[in-house]
Amino acid sequence: PGWSKRYPGTDELQEYIADAASTHKITSHIKFNKTVDKCEWNEDDGKWKVDTSDGATYYANVLVNATGILHIPVTPKFEGDQNFEGVKMHTARWDRSVDLKEEEVGLIGTDCSEVQMVPSIINDCKKLTLFQRTPAWVFPK
Repeated sequence: PGWSKRYPGTDELQEYIADAASTHKITSHIKFNKTVDKCEWNEDDGKWKVDTSDGATYYANVLVNATGILHIPVTPKFEGDQNFEGVKMHTARWDRSVDLKEEEVGLIGTDCSEVQMVPSIINDCKKLTLFQRTPAWVFPK
């Protein structure tokens, strides 16, 4: 797709996804900001019945779960965390208004947190410390 670098950032990925959806004219078929309460396969008519929390019901030949496994952030709890007075945020709910300049940042996690976040904020921080249980194995950038 002509990425600007090997591991593009959030904005570039989002733009690519939006452009692809628009180009292939699928946006009108996507239900955004819906909470799915129940999905049920009906063997007789070969369709999915999908009930949402706003009371709507949809029927589909194909059902794609595109929520991602981390769409609901899990924030680790550890001894003393209630005494931390700085900013806490999860990568799934990143607050771009927070200025990291001159800040000492601790990043807890590995895999996507490490591979995507470290390169994107390392030059904005006074100091960055990565806390991880097991190191990730990735190709060099």
